[in-house]
Amino acid sequence: MPGDRPARLSYRRAEEICEENTPLLANPLASTDDIEDLDGWTLHRLRHSALTHDAEDGTSTSMLPARSRHASVRSLERYARPGVDSVARRVAARRSERIGASRSFRCPFGAYLSHTHQGT
Repeated sequence: MPGDRPARLSYRRAEEICEENTPLLANPLASTDDIEDLDGWTLHRLRHSALTHDAEDGTSTSMLPARSRHASVRSLERYARPGVDSVARRVAARRSERIGASRSFRCPFGAYLSHTHQGT
């Protein structure tokens, strides 16, 4: 029977609930006195944030549109803008990976060279 199942929450109602309950989270420096004048998070903003964090975490360019259901990578450009801190962490991680790789590099002729130059 139709009355046996709970009604689905519409996107519009979910958006209202989200905005009504997140003004202080969306504006962490505001006081509770200002709550009436503050906007909360929208579902669209949360979606933007999730895509931005995915991009910052290194999700591939081909995976982002699949995850977000965008038709093209180009339409994602406004979402996938990593922050300065994220870029700095990524550069530092790549640099340490390269340094670690160069330290573990072994010359294929190392044993031969050390053996032939022992007396010099």
